[in-house]
Amino acid sequence: MAEGNTVYARGFASPAEVGAQYNVVRIGDPLRDPDDNKILGYDGLYTATGHVTRGGDPTTLMLTESALEAEAGDKLFPGMVDVPLDFIPSPPKVKTSGSIMAVSDGVTVIGQYEVVVINRGAADGLSPGNVLAVFQAGEVIPDTASKGFLKSTTRLHAEKVRLPDERTGTFMVFKTFDHLSYGLIMEATNVIRVADRVQSP
Repeated sequence: MAEGNTVYARGFASPAEVGAQYNVVRIGDPLRDPDDNKILGYDGLYTATGHVTRGGDPTTLMLTESALEAEAGDKLFPGMVDVPLDFIPSPPKVKTSGSIMAVSDGVTVIGQYEVVVINRGAADGLSPGNVLAVFQAGEVIPDTASKGFLKSTTRLHAEKVRLPDERTGTFMVFKTFDHLSYGLIMEATNVIRVADRVQSP
C-alpha cells in the first residue's frame, strides 16, 4: 500500500476522529543494550502517513504520504511531532558513557547527519541538545616494541597491546527515552560503526 491507497485499521483505544492524522510504522529489530544484551525497545520504521476518512470498526484511512510500502500489521501512531525543532547544544549534566546500538536505514558505516540510537537515556541524565563525543575502540595488535623487527613466524607469539581509542565524531541527542536516546551525528572525521563508544566531551 502506498500514497493514495485506502487502508483499514482496528484496535484504537478510543474512536478515531474523521480527519485525524496517523503515522504508519513498522516494528523493526529489537534494540539490545550491548552492556547486558537486555532489550530496551524496538526500532520503528516510518512507512507512511494517513488521515481518517471514516470512523467505525474497522476505521478507514487514506494514505497521503509514503516513504516505503505499507503492509498489513504495521502500527498506527498519532501524527503529532513531539520532538523540539530548536536545540541548544550543551554537555550532559552528569558524566555519561555509552555505546551506539543501531543506525537508521540499517547501514553498517555511519556518516555525518545519520540518525543513531545509543544505550543511554533520561534515566542516565541525558536530555535533548546534549552533545557527546564518539570514539572508535583502539585495535589490539602485536607488541613489537621490545623485539625490534620480528619475523612473521615470531609475530604470532608477540605480546598484545591495545591502541588508544580515537575520537571519530560528535553526536547530539534530539529525543530521549528512559534508557535510550536518538540523536544525530553532527560531525564525522572518520568511519563510525555500531558499537562505537559515546561519552561526555
